[in-house]
Amino acid sequence: MSDQQWVGSTSEEQILFGALRDGNMDAYWALLAGTYVLVPSALDDADASLAGRLDGDVGLLTVGDDRAVELDVYTRGSVPAQPPRDGFFDQNMFAPLLTWLAEDEPRWTLVVNRGTPVEARASLRDVGSWLRKHPEAVVGWQTLRARHDVRALAGGPLHGAVAVGLACGAHLSVMNAVPWNAPGIPYLNYLSDRQTMRDWWGIEDVQQWHATLADLLDRESMSTLDLVLWLRVQSAQQAGLAAAALDPGIATRAIDEFARSRGLPQEAYQDLMSKANWIAEFEGWMRRDGVLPPEGMVSTQAAWDLGRAANLVRWGIAGGFCDPQQAEQLFKEIATQAAAAYGTWKEYDAAYVLGRLVLMGLQGDPEQVYQESLSVHRVLTGDGRSPMVNLALR
Repeated sequence: MSDQQWVGSTSEEQILFGALRDGNMDAYWALLAGTYVLVPSALDDADASLAGRLDGDVGLLTVGDDRAVELDVYTRGSVPAQPPRDGFFDQNMFAPLLTWLAEDEPRWTLVVNRGTPVEARASLRDVGSWLRKHPEAVVGWQTLRARHDVRALAGGPLHGAVAVGLACGAHLSVMNAVPWNAPGIPYLNYLSDRQTMRDWWGIEDVQQWHATLADLLDRESMSTLDLVLWLRVQSAQQAGLAAAALDPGIATRAIDEFARSRGLPQEAYQDLMSKANWIAEFEGWMRRDGVLPPEGMVSTQAAWDLGRAANLVRWGIAGGFCDPQQAEQLFKEIATQAAAAYGTWKEYDAAYVLGRLVLMGLQGDPEQVYQESLSVHRVLTGDGRSPMVNLALR
């Protein structure tokens, strides 16, 4: 294949390739100024940071000596499959990282995507100068996340059970600006993903990771939210689906009967009732905006657990808790459970939105969480690049 026919692993590499082919370095640097890059960094420093022994920044791994230092950075589709020796690939927004480095180490040479058709080199001084002259091109992490683009790797799974399992985590992939079909590379974004698992999940070792994943994939134990949904489904078998969806009283009466028959404590009863009221309100929003059909309702929030499980597997690969072969089997299990619980991706998507609203929205601002979820819903159900448009759930 000639360089003129080269196809990048993601749209970012394709834009970089076109810029180099056309001799348009402004377009090349503008693409980088609006995205994140992966930078070889010291693994010992990352572990020290996780253990609370490092207060400063994680050290960068460079090439060469003091007379000619080179710093590698990679876009997501060009990152090597193997981490550097004694290192990992740390994710950083390009512009703030390079602006800072240009001040401290202006003589270093930046090497973008070394060894690929989209490789480019420049001194850090020149890159920093370009960024100062083009502030309009600089994009921050929150702005990048808010774009809600569907991204995919050309070499990643696009069909089959592994792809379905990965697609179950597509909501968070869209929110985090990562390819939905990237299973993960060992030690890719190691520090950030380990911090995410520690701070959000309380996971600090492989045993805790396995236990958390097992809980997410356990369909036998029922959360409070799923219990309310299950009680409503049981009542719907008599009253009809449309009635159960549009009449909140059907669910609350079912909860009353369940609570009396089981002798539930008042606190548990109130929790069920509170969940039922929030479900009724949130599903009203979802019907209004087309996330649910006019008489639709969610029967199980399994999608929320399965979507989180898919991403926990990705982070497990990055954090060294499992290898790609183990992850492949887990993605297949997630796909199997999703197909058993839902007939279509639209049903899965609506259940994920409701689960996120109830379990995250009520911890903060439900309206803000909903608007973000609605934006992602519209992308995943309407964008021609989305797995929920192109990939069969079953």
